[in-house]
Amino acid sequence: MLASQRRRDATARLRHVDSLAAASACPELLAAVHDPSIHVARAALSRLAELGGRDEARVLARSLLEVDIGLARDCARVLALLDRPAGAEAALVGLGSDRAHVRQAAAMALEELAWPPARTALESLLDDPAAAVRRASVSALAVLPSAPRTNALVLARLADRDPSVRAAVVGALARLSPSPSTALQSTAADPDPRVRRALASETSRLSSDLVARLLIDPDPDVRAEALWRLVESPRLDLVRAVEGCLRHDRWQVRRAACRALGAAHAESSTSALVKSLLDPHATVRAAALRALREIHGVRAAYALADRLPDANDALRPALLYAVARIDGVAAAEAIRAHVLADDPAANVRIAVCQVSDPFRATTMLERLAEDRDAGVRNAALHALSADGGRDE
Repeated sequence: MLASQRRRDATARLRHVDSLAAASACPELLAAVHDPSIHVARAALSRLAELGGRDEARVLARSLLEVDIGLARDCARVLALLDRPAGAEAALVGLGSDRAHVRQAAAMALEELAWPPARTALESLLDDPAAAVRRASVSALAVLPSAPRTNALVLARLADRDPSVRAAVVGALARLSPSPSTALQSTAADPDPRVRRALASETSRLSSDLVARLLIDPDPDVRAEALWRLVESPRLDLVRAVEGCLRHDRWQVRRAACRALGAAHAESSTSALVKSLLDPHATVRAAALRALREIHGVRAAYALADRLPDANDALRPALLYAVARIDGVAAAEAIRAHVLADDPAANVRIAVCQVSDPFRATTMLERLAEDRDAGVRNAALHALSADGGRDE
């Protein structure tokens, strides 16, 4: 069968599953859980969550360890709704399987089911020969209530040879440990950036000292992860460390730093963010402007306009463009107040042409259309022309 034909058939099956709306369709939905298309199988599980009951849960529990491993969590979510004990019993049986992928699927299901009686069995899998099984058991233990024995066993896996397991341990200890920063201090120096990035994703649970270490990590993805988490959970005591990231050579880090400063409403970072209005990357400039608006609120345009007199030739146009994007009236007032139409720098006069309203600044633009600089003349004529349009 051609690939295109298989796709069409799967689409038709998906539409059919989505159309099933009566409890009498449950046997058909249970069969569709084994469909070769994971999208069809997921749709069937979604329908079962709405239409099924305990009888369907018992059948689904028997299928839990037979379906594609990518569906283990989906099956467990449905079982958690229909009959959680039945799902947990099936998963516990799977933990003792001689097949690694079945043990992994069982642990993944138990993570979704959050079944405390499975604690001892999951702890025994922390030494499993398969890294995927160790990783899944760590994640499953992380959703159970914290317990000293479990915490100690999970902590020991920070020495695991597989970085994906160590990364899972970081997430688990961040939730289980009464003192996450102490437990995870060593992972800030882990040789694998994936582990350090996992640590960065737990920024809200870590001490400022440990987060500051992540903000100078040699891997840009680690820095960026920590910065985005600071957007979600701002910290004023880390503002200076975040400002240091504005000088990073990766634009993704600089953009995230702008966003973190804006989220912190750090007025002291205004100067640093103003400099970022000249960043070579457009997304960083946009993030800097957004941060300045978050910090200064309704006064953002005037706060930026106040900096025009002390700005250099390169920064004055950037400030004017930023003011105009926020508030056209404030831009017009700044042009008049600082006599920017007569500014000695041609790029400033060009900016004046580009942000001015031709219907309200006709006289000024006509004068600039006779400017000594050709670029200024062209910008003024462009602004005045009926079909030219303006830079917003």
